[in-house]
Amino acid sequence: MRTCFLIYPVVVDKRQLTTEGFKHKKSFYKFVNNLLYKELFRTFPELQLSVDEHGTNKFMLEFKKYVKKNHQRTLFSGIEFKHANSKQSIIIQLADLLREQLLVFMILQSKMNIVMNY
Repeated sequence: MRTCFLIYPVVVDKRQLTTEGFKHKKSFYKFVNNLLYKELFRTFPELQLSVDEHGTNKFMLEFKKYVKKNHQRTLFSGIEFKHANSKQSIIIQLADLLREQLLVFMILQSKMNIVMNY
């Protein structure tokens, strides 16, 4: 059996999120992850998510409950959801590395746009 994985980067311009709820980290994470998961579940009916642990254990338990509630398993589709410590998961380490490279790219691109528009 072959195993493949995809890394699905999502970039959010927080300046565009102006409502009061987005000032709270928990609300922001739930909103962004819900958008991502809806797209993933629509594209891949069978999905295994490995999510980097962030925040407190209580937050991770709430988050897992939130995902399961909003993305119900059916007869033909489902989700395996697990969170992993980046120190113990090479996939999470790779995702972290790519995230940081994407961030550097976005920052440099933003600075170039400022210089070009000046």
